[in-house]
Amino acid sequence: MFRVITFLAVLTLLVFSQTALAQGTFQETPLGDPLGTGMFVLYHDLDVGADNMPVAVWSDGTTINAARWDGAAWQPLGDAVTSNGELFSKLAVGDDGTVIITYLSTTDDGSSAELRASLFDGTAWTPLGDVINLYQSGTFNFDEAVAITPDGPVIAWREAQEFMQPDQLYVRLWDGSGWQSVGGTESLSTDASFEAGISDIAVLSDGSFAVAYDQSGTTSTRLWDGAAWQTLPDLPGQEAEISFLRLDNAPDGSLILYRYYYGTLQDVHQVAGGDPNWTSLSEALIAVGLDDSSYVDDADLMVQDDGTVWLAWSYGGDGTAGLVKWDGTTWTAVSDPFTFMEQPTGYKAPVALGSDGSVYLARLNESLTLQVSQFAFN
Repeated sequence: MFRVITFLAVLTLLVFSQTALAQGTFQETPLGDPLGTGMFVLYHDLDVGADNMPVAVWSDGTTINAARWDGAAWQPLGDAVTSNGELFSKLAVGDDGTVIITYLSTTDDGSSAELRASLFDGTAWTPLGDVINLYQSGTFNFDEAVAITPDGPVIAWREAQEFMQPDQLYVRLWDGSGWQSVGGTESLSTDASFEAGISDIAVLSDGSFAVAYDQSGTTSTRLWDGAAWQTLPDLPGQEAEISFLRLDNAPDGSLILYRYYYGTLQDVHQVAGGDPNWTSLSEALIAVGLDDSSYVDDADLMVQDDGTVWLAWSYGGDGTAGLVKWDGTTWTAVSDPFTFMEQPTGYKAPVALGSDGSVYLARLNESLTLQVSQFAFN
């Protein structure tokens, strides 16, 4: 996820990093009453807008609800979106406050899934097209990434063109009336025989965007400059399957990539346009507690204007989360990890970074409703 940090926000964050970090303890502030109805929150996600106000989305499998925190209470975003056997939902918040959600619904006969999107314009939800996926290949492996650019929402997902064939990576931009193939390229995959995996999208300050995605164990990255795709160097993976990745851009135009693998491996790399290789920023992660015994099931990556990289992480299985930073030389643990109620099997606890240095976290509480909290230094 990418967000533009204003000069004032950067100044606040710099002061935060020089003073509050020395205290080394987080204080939790629950944001209003829990969201949802007990026993019916099946899927949820979290993002923070440029106004530093979090937006949460949650569903019960048939309806999707969203709300924005206004500093005092949660404000519902329109009426619930109805879905057909909804499987999972994601959201992204644009710099202008626009919200997009994507979700999977089953077909009427239950044989396949359909990828759909809806946009909240400040008043109501508007479906974006009918279905996004084009091939109805019978796969449920969409693993979509979504973002909002100045030209409109952009989405990336993986899907096989034919049943039992390798998944390909597709990128579409909403032009106001339909989903258009970016650059006229049907699939972004460089080799149709390779399996495309999970992806992420970073929106750059000039309005361009980059897409990073796993391709049979190698991470491929493309930059859309508004006219054509620019190919960045491939980055080999480790000897494990990538669970998820996060991508953001630095003020010098370089990209920062975080990858987490099944089996507790993780790494961070940086690449600048024109460089032939990625530079590893991974070596010191063990020093901040993110070693080969650390499980992570969600993370948010943010690069501030001075180049400092912030990484917030969480693991719902044991109820831990934390914040680390890279200052160009070393990784530093901002504090000891903070704790929350362990999540039921299969539930993660999404995290999102605010421009004020806060970590926002959404998780199920004891009543199985959705509690969103802000973690900041006291």
